[in-house]
Amino acid sequence: MKLLPGKQQIIGLIFLAEIISEANGTHYTKGGDLPTIIFPPIDFSSVDAATMKVKRDRELNNGRLAMIAIMSFSAAANIPGSVPALAGNPMF
Repeated sequence: MKLLPGKQQIIGLIFLAEIISEANGTHYTKGGDLPTIIFPPIDFSSVDAATMKVKRDRELNNGRLAMIAIMSFSAAANIPGSVPALAGNPMF
């Protein structure tokens, strides 16, 4: 399968961002610093560090929840009865 040049650039940039963020010592999910490519060091608010940490943690958790939701919709569409909460829904 041949990728178009635009898709190659997008995949290459994502690959580069992953390599850079994973090569910085302890991973952020294991107590390390948050990657600046996801959370830029620009101060968009005037809140203290503890409040900003809570907001960042909420953002990460919401992103993870969205990924789980997308995967459950995909599973429900492809494997009948795999997601009981969506069973009987005419869209699936």
